[in-house]
Amino acid sequence: MKNQIPKKQNNSFDVIVIGAGHAGLEAAFIASKLGLKVGLFNLNTRNIANLPCNPSIGGPAKGVVTREIDALGGIQAIAADANKIQIKKLNYSKGPGVWAYRAQIDKETYHSWFLEQIEKEPNLHLVLEEVISLERELIDEKWRITGVQTNNAFYICKAVIVTTGTYLKAELYREKKFADSGPEDNPASNKLSDIFKSWDIDLLRLKTGTPPRVYKDSIDFSSLERDDNNNDSISFSFREPKSLPLDEQLFCYLTNTTEETKKIILDNLDELGTYNGAICGTGPRYCPSIEDKYIKFPSREIHHIFVEPVARNYDFYYLAGLSTSLNKDLQEKLVRSLKGFEKARIKSYAYSIVYDAINPIQLHKTLELKKISGLYFAGQINGTSGYEEAAAQGLIAGINASLKILGKPPLVLRRDEAYIGVMIDDLTSKGVREPYRLLTSRAEYRLLLRNDNADERLMSKGFEIGTIDKETYLRFKATQEDIEHNISFLKNNYASKYRLTTGEEGPLTIFSWLSRTTSKYEMVIEAAGDKLRPLSLESMEKLMIKVKYEGYIKNQESRINKVEKWKKISLLGISDYRKISNLSREAIEKLNLEKPITIDDAMRIEGINLNDIFWIKAFLDADIKGRSYS
Repeated sequence: MKNQIPKKQNNSFDVIVIGAGHAGLEAAFIASKLGLKVGLFNLNTRNIANLPCNPSIGGPAKGVVTREIDALGGIQAIAADANKIQIKKLNYSKGPGVWAYRAQIDKETYHSWFLEQIEKEPNLHLVLEEVISLERELIDEKWRITGVQTNNAFYICKAVIVTTGTYLKAELYREKKFADSGPEDNPASNKLSDIFKSWDIDLLRLKTGTPPRVYKDSIDFSSLERDDNNNDSISFSFREPKSLPLDEQLFCYLTNTTEETKKIILDNLDELGTYNGAICGTGPRYCPSIEDKYIKFPSREIHHIFVEPVARNYDFYYLAGLSTSLNKDLQEKLVRSLKGFEKARIKSYAYSIVYDAINPIQLHKTLELKKISGLYFAGQINGTSGYEEAAAQGLIAGINASLKILGKPPLVLRRDEAYIGVMIDDLTSKGVREPYRLLTSRAEYRLLLRNDNADERLMSKGFEIGTIDKETYLRFKATQEDIEHNISFLKNNYASKYRLTTGEEGPLTIFSWLSRTTSKYEMVIEAAGDKLRPLSLESMEKLMIKVKYEGYIKNQESRINKVEKWKKISLLGISDYRKISNLSREAIEKLNLEKPITIDDAMRIEGINLNDIFWIKAFLDADIKGRSYS
């Protein structure tokens, strides 16, 4: 492409990041931390670090990802802790494999906080221009990215990270009309899509939406169920922990749909863009609109709606679970059909957005495009949904773009190392047909990928690549040594010696005694405190998980080792997967369709999980054994 504006040295960056949402910010900050000159391109400052949908960070699997980002030197956890207005532990009545944190975030201060951080970062330069084109050149029969064109200048770079979110050829749908617009009426980015098409990059058309916001003074909170806060001592970040006292936390509330809600939806299906044919994009399976809930689950009469604060200084609430493409008049009726919302006034109406995304199967696990060196994609443009998924991809793309420029090996996380590894493996090996959301069920090794041990799994990697500083790393190592010292004491001393048991049960180590359901670590501290190193509450929790779940953790590690050895085993002898007992219908259909050659190939098929692989291996073993006797 011939550039109208000459290439100038002062217009050059090491890394250019297009888009300043969750993925873009993570990519820009981590590349800057690694010492590279970064250009962060965005249309305006208004949508930097924006929370256009749910004003929250975390949740099952997603909250663990935020902690993994922190362990690798990223910024989302610190940002969330600095701007949270409520934080909760989720799934604490279940096993630690599904524990997670979730925080309500102040939309207003989150945005301003990030603007301040950008100002403080010397290697990071904010450029408020629209990127309208990219340039590449062919070197040794391989395409390489060389720069970006805006309306005002050409900028040279060594790597480009595209993090355009839902803005690429975005069309906002409301009142039965489409408008070229991104979330919250921000301008769409239209020209890059044409560039990608001309480069034979496979694009998808996806859909998302957001619910209405309602003025606080029009809600009857006495009719709602209050969702009480449960913790004032937790934080996402290991590196810079920051708690929030309970008396400073805001409440969320819960209401339900009614028979009238259902009637409004079912009587007006022809008004809905997703059902009258107007909207063609594929929407998120795990964050459905209210109309999808009634159509797909017709026997369910009631659906929960979560009423969430958006910011301390805002006078309106977010209605999670009520996204819709109904027109304004029907939205008024819909909202007022909810208990406690009979007199509600809507601050902003729900809308749907369709946008372009790339099929991520075209990417390496570094998130670099296979066909063009130096071109990376991260966030919702890769077909994912959620702030946490976006930030994690931005982090990995930013790290790998930087490491490549610095001539260092890439960072690729395995499925047994991080939820981030699970997500990127899913995206790059299976692709997407609908917006991808991280779930605990996607992880075969979720007991290893816990909320408590993200630092243990990943901080050493961050230190090795230079995203974790020495002081932080030494503090982490000291904590780990204290935990291991105490575990060693528990394993090498008998409970009877410290009168934790009578001795009548035979020799029982403190470790074995503590693994029982009713035993508590505080009892050990009381009996043998002078032999133990002091631990924080979080470190005590880590220790107890290691004690009580040691057998399960070892079993999962053993399963990982087995599967690694099985990957090259041939499946050509299986003509029909219906012969294998206990496989799900989905697994049978997909295996019969794809006809994988090896177990490794089978593992890469969307919807195939670790249990399916074990049933396949058991079938193969039984078949071999049967033939040996015949």
